[in-house]
Amino acid sequence: MKNLLSKELKLCVPTQTWIFVALSMCICIPSWPVMTSYIYVIAGFMPLFPIALANRDLLYTSILPVKKTDVVKGKVLLMCFLQLVSILWSIPFAVLKVFMSASMPPEDLYPELGVNPALFGFILIMFMMFNLIYVPWYYKKPDTKNAAAQLVSMFACMIYMGIITAVFIAVPGLADFINNLANPVSLGVNIGILVAGLLLFIGGSALANYLGGKAFQKVDL
Repeated sequence: MKNLLSKELKLCVPTQTWIFVALSMCICIPSWPVMTSYIYVIAGFMPLFPIALANRDLLYTSILPVKKTDVVKGKVLLMCFLQLVSILWSIPFAVLKVFMSASMPPEDLYPELGVNPALFGFILIMFMMFNLIYVPWYYKKPDTKNAAAQLVSMFACMIYMGIITAVFIAVPGLADFINNLANPVSLGVNIGILVAGLLLFIGGSALANYLGGKAFQKVDL
């Protein structure tokens, strides 16, 4: 597993993907909904697979002394690693957003999900959705660019993000409740969403790996 991830990081991550992962720092922009910056992370995966296809990475990895399903596992590990890195990288900028928002006039702010443990739980669920839709779909025909899989996966994540953002804006008092971490009930809900998001991320990504590997075994390279 470690060797697979090391190979992917050294050979398969284009500069564009690292730039998009780093753009999770845009969470610090006070006027932006907090989930918006993580769409950039998902967009960063768009060149990942076409470039690997152009470099004949599928064939290269397949001739290594690994199982055929490990070809898919390597990519899933890479995606999960980059997704988790984007979250960890964004945390200091999320804290900065809190301080910046506190200094702004109340009339310039609007109710939203805010920076809290629940935010990262929702983000993990969004990443899981992308992995679960994209990976099995892509590996049915990994010798093509498969633009449809990319567009549908990203569109699904954008809809999910829009729904979460709209709910916290539209439901009176919900944003205040989720951001009141001094309230034990609110804190418990935040931790529950974070834990649920992490478990869904792990389980969904493992399922994506399984389904992708099953589809890829039927492909004749």
